[in-house]
Amino acid sequence: MSGPQAAVVLPEVPGVTCAVQGEEPVATPQAETYVLPETGFVFAIPGAEEPQTAEPLPPCTPAPVRPRDLDIFGFHALPVGPAMAARWHDGALMALPENTPRVAGLTFGAARPGANPLELVNKRVNAMLRYVEDRGGDAWSPATDTLAARQGDCEDFAILKLALLAKLGIDPDDMFLVVVRDTERRIDHAVAAVRWQSRLWVLDNRVDTLKSAESVTDYVPLQSFSGQWAWTYGYSGNGSAAKAARKVAPR
Repeated sequence: MSGPQAAVVLPEVPGVTCAVQGEEPVATPQAETYVLPETGFVFAIPGAEEPQTAEPLPPCTPAPVRPRDLDIFGFHALPVGPAMAARWHDGALMALPENTPRVAGLTFGAARPGANPLELVNKRVNAMLRYVEDRGGDAWSPATDTLAARQGDCEDFAILKLALLAKLGIDPDDMFLVVVRDTERRIDHAVAAVRWQSRLWVLDNRVDTLKSAESVTDYVPLQSFSGQWAWTYGYSGNGSAAKAARKVAPR
């Protein structure tokens, strides 16, 4: 057999396309070709030469992490896809402008030592907004619109409360809009649920007093939303959640 044969390039390890923060860029190695003296067979090994200077890689974007599931009122949260969260707009409804007098008034004093920001925001929003039913469908208004109109339905109350608490520094992963079925009134309703100081609290437009989630017995959760995530709810066994679910009238 005379003359070099066709070259075979050994497979390379897939390259890195982005840089983890704090790591130096990795140089791209250059291939070196080798010819076997007896057969003339040619093959290449990536990286045999000194690596050349590499261009800096763009930073990696961390993958979003779903918040801890919101088991509430004795029911188990079941994660669902983003289609159910369309009305929630990935939490964009909670956006509020900076430093407006009305936002400042609703949050004034909430950051003081010993203050309870959840109770303060719950009372002030309940006092400021006038409750009105949606006309022609169940529309969820952005917090800015609710603030300007000074009225809304139960979802609008809850969304504005969550938006104000976000301004006060509460972690968005600890805040949820929860759509429930009121088993006593047999109507749908919505509340804000917030993890704060190692407990889960319910902010309801019907009452100014905060309620711990475990003290609420007449709501069956149907859906909840936080950030880009959504959940539906189920129960197991024959406990109190199962009994409450049986009281829910067909929707």
